[in-house]
Amino acid sequence: MAGEVDFWDLNTLEEIGKTKAYCTVSVEWAKDGIHVMCAVLYERVKVDNEIKIIKPNGSTVCSLCFKESELYDV
Repeated sequence: MAGEVDFWDLNTLEEIGKTKAYCTVSVEWAKDGIHVMCAVLYERVKVDNEIKIIKPNGSTVCSLCFKESELYDV
């Protein structure tokens, strides 16, 4: 999984942002419609499990790394 994520405005059909979320297994929009959660889970990758919170402009709001543990669900 290359991890490239593109965000588009479907009204104007213009790209509004992009980011990378390598090996992401779980992706969910927040209820606020502004943030996206991407997670690398142990079921897919046995190392470097992490959670990222991203805005549609591609900026990372928060990143939590779980290198020393096994992240199974978010």
